[in-house]
Amino acid sequence: MKKTWLTIGVAFLLIVLALFFDRNLIFWVTEHRVSWLNTPMVFFTDFGLLFGVLLFFVALYERHWISLVILFGLTFVAALEISQLLKLFFENPRPYETWSIVPLKTDTGYSFPSMHAAFIFSVLPLFKGHLTRYRWVWTLFAFLIAFSRVYVGAHYVSDVLAGAFLGYGIGSLMAMLEDRFHLSHWIAKHLRDNFEVRRQAAHLFIGLGLLLLLQWHLITPGILLGILCAGGFLSLLSLRWQLPGLQAILAIFERPQQRKTFPGQGSFFLVLGVLLSMLLFPEPIALAAIAIMALGDSVTNVFGRYFGEIRLPYNRKKTVDGVLIGIGAATLGALFFVPLGVALAASTMAMFVETWDLKIGVPIDDNVLVPLVAGGVMLVMI
Repeated sequence: MKKTWLTIGVAFLLIVLALFFDRNLIFWVTEHRVSWLNTPMVFFTDFGLLFGVLLFFVALYERHWISLVILFGLTFVAALEISQLLKLFFENPRPYETWSIVPLKTDTGYSFPSMHAAFIFSVLPLFKGHLTRYRWVWTLFAFLIAFSRVYVGAHYVSDVLAGAFLGYGIGSLMAMLEDRFHLSHWIAKHLRDNFEVRRQAAHLFIGLGLLLLLQWHLITPGILLGILCAGGFLSLLSLRWQLPGLQAILAIFERPQQRKTFPGQGSFFLVLGVLLSMLLFPEPIALAAIAIMALGDSVTNVFGRYFGEIRLPYNRKKTVDGVLIGIGAATLGALFFVPLGVALAASTMAMFVETWDLKIGVPIDDNVLVPLVAGGVMLVMI
């Protein structure tokens, strides 16, 4: 305990000291840029997190990879969400918005703390056991990404220090919870034993994966249309022939009745909902709508099914508890792209409409309905 409080004290002192020298440090860094380093630093600040995630997957191939992926994923999400909430609380402007410096990269949102630093430093405490050998690689990677945020002019040094200490603290807390309660093993067991949990986990993974790829501009609506066409073609083939590999995947994640009528239905409509959102709404609203669909629908379903107790009077398959938790999760996801009031209103309306199981001759898939309703609400409010 003494060591923990000492670490917190040192971290707080360093951040406070950095606050006094932030202006001088940011000017010194930006005035001493060298041309050959500019492109690598912009690359690290743009794609470092993506390659960091890939690096972590490479490190997990040896053993227990499912539990570790779950643990790392929970830690990443916690670091991103807590840092975003702190940004909204402090509302610090970016350095280039306050001082006359030329940024190599501009970003939306507020400055303090650095979300990049919180994300990349959050998993360092989890590099234990057989992962220890990779710790130095990740540490080097983390410092490069953190430095790139100051170098391009997107953050002060205090932002990066606060993000790094915040992330490391979150990772340490997750490591402690894992040691005491075996969270990742509990979740992995439910993924293996409960079909609906597997299905919603796949929905969440695909939805958030597409969201990140779109935010980082690694895919376009044209590519989504190509994925949709290819998926539809494979679905038609699966109705007539048993395609190797695909049938095994569908058996794990798809409901039996859907495999007989529309193989891959959930994934098809999920991609369709994402595509329509990108085509119909401005990018921030579209990304927020996708986040609401990915998080709200999955969390509502799983929490309501396994933990919900108060049934909705007009739809006994849904619970009040599940809907409320889903609204909360969806709001936290949408907060990355739109203001709190807008995120809450859009999430509430989307989750409310989702509970009605609307039909126009045939049922309307939630993966299309939820993002369109959420996007429509945000379009009116913004």
